[in-house]
Amino acid sequence: KMATMQNLAFGEKVTSSNDLDSMVTNAKFAVDENNGTLWIGGKYAQEWIQLDLGVIKSFNEIQIFPEFPIKAYQYKIEISEDNKDWKLAANQWENVKIGSPMVSNLKIRARYIRIVLRNEKQNTRPGIWEVKVY
Repeated sequence: KMATMQNLAFGEKVTSSNDLDSMVTNAKFAVDENNGTLWIGGKYAQEWIQLDLGVIKSFNEIQIFPEFPIKAYQYKIEISEDNKDWKLAANQWENVKIGSPMVSNLKIRARYIRIVLRNEKQNTRPGIWEVKVY
């Protein structure tokens, strides 16, 4: 039996560019490991959700569970150690694949993870059930 991996994002501090409804679609719902709650951003072209892992940690995988698994989401993942200098870790800005979770396999050391969702006319609204980091 495989050891259960610890989700580094679970319960960590999270902020966003916008919440559609601060009570019902708050950013904190994307890291609560509850598939009944989700974050939905606002109406701007590039809405983002940002995790703060508290300290710099090493991890290999980021899983994003989009609101609608039957739609293709375009997104990018940026990382930072200090919340000032950001590096592009994954570029899915032209993604056409559907499914859930959307998995990025990366070898990373970072404290901050920002997921930017492309939210333009052809794309669905920016909604994420869960973000998991391993």
